[in-house]
Amino acid sequence: MYWAQLGSKTAGTTLPGVNATNLAKVKIPLPPIPTQRRSQNQSKQQIEDMFGALMQKAFRGEI
Repeated sequence: MYWAQLGSKTAGTTLPGVNATNLAKVKIPLPPIPTQRRSQNQSKQQIEDMFGALMQKAFRGEI
């Protein structure tokens, strides 16, 4: 989709279609807000879990 959008706007002799004007026109699909709020809470939980595990290892002198 990205390259198809750029390909339809090719111009110039260097990297066809890769300039600020054409990049600003590229549509980037985003998931619905509830889905985004979900990919973020899950990521936050994973980070917290990994940090907790790292801290446990640190306190035991394993790292």
